[in-house]
Amino acid sequence: KDKQQLNDQVESLDKDKQQLNDQIESLVKDKQQLNDQIESLEKDKQQLNEQIESLEKDKQQLNEQIESLDKDKQQLNDQIESQEKDKQQLNEQIESLIKDKQQLNDQIESLLRDKQQLTEQVESLEKDKQQLNDQIESLIKDKQRLNDQIESQEKDKQQL
Repeated sequence: KDKQQLNDQVESLDKDKQQLNDQIESLVKDKQQLNDQIESLEKDKQQLNEQIESLEKDKQQLNEQIESLDKDKQQLNDQIESQEKDKQQLNEQIESLIKDKQQLNDQIESLLRDKQQLTEQVESLEKDKQQLNDQIESLIKDKQRLNDQIESQEKDKQQL
């Protein structure tokens, strides 16, 4: 009778072990999916960084153009102070370039906000990944504990 109970317990533990193994497999798959998502987000982040770099180059070129136009404006003002009409046209060009610069600045700020959101998503996924790793470690410990119990019960069974 005791032997039958032990056999039943061993069967039950084997079933529990299989369930734990199935859970571990599922968690490993979930971890891989999270890793794939992180990789995808990293690629998106890289693309955004490249876009930001390109926009910063454009901004730099526009800044250089503005500086160049400012020099031209100064030279023209020195040469043709009496020609207010030409001076007005140059001022309008400068205003247009400043607006363009502001638009680029706005785009860069928007991209930086997007980048920050992606960074926060990556951090959140990293936390989720860590939680899954912790769960896996806990399941592995539980599995080891169950294996130890099975071994102990098998030794007890052999002694009987």
